[in-house]
Amino acid sequence: CQGMSFLAAMLLLNLDSPSDAFTAFANLLNSELLLAFYRLVPERIAAVYAFYDRQLQALLPRLATHLQAIGLTTDLFFVDQIYTLFSRCLPLEVACRAWDLYLRDGDEFIFRASLALLAMYEPLLLELECAEAAQLLAHLPEDMNSEKYFSTIATLKLVPPRLWHHSLESRPEKGSESANMTLVKKLFPF
Repeated sequence: CQGMSFLAAMLLLNLDSPSDAFTAFANLLNSELLLAFYRLVPERIAAVYAFYDRQLQALLPRLATHLQAIGLTTDLFFVDQIYTLFSRCLPLEVACRAWDLYLRDGDEFIFRASLALLAMYEPLLLELECAEAAQLLAHLPEDMNSEKYFSTIATLKLVPPRLWHHSLESRPEKGSESANMTLVKKLFPF
């Protein structure tokens, strides 16, 4: 599937043998989040995007409004980050460190790592149009400040779904409490 070659490459680069890499690869694919995308389960993918969009709106409201205005939707950049676990968009050394944290923290880390990129590059992203912003998020600068990035990840706290009504202005969703939001609350307790 799309992106799996990046996962396999990272494992082959960091493990001693191809059999260890294959075992790690098989175990890695047991993630609830990765399974939703690799199996192409539409309702779960929609729930992931809904969760991400709510986090973006709660944590970076100005950027969320700008991205919406320029037409850069979550699926245009976040999907690649999930499929490759950031190994495509981040410089190799930064991606390796990100993987260590992902293996320690689980699926929550993917959201925090992606949102940290947006927070870190927010001033620049606010000046860009859709294609330029998508290009930046797909291929981050090799000389990015990795210490700032990991510091941002560490300080970024996700808003649990049960608290969304407190953290966001009341915006009625399509169908009020949609099936996607119910699934979000089940999938993402963090």
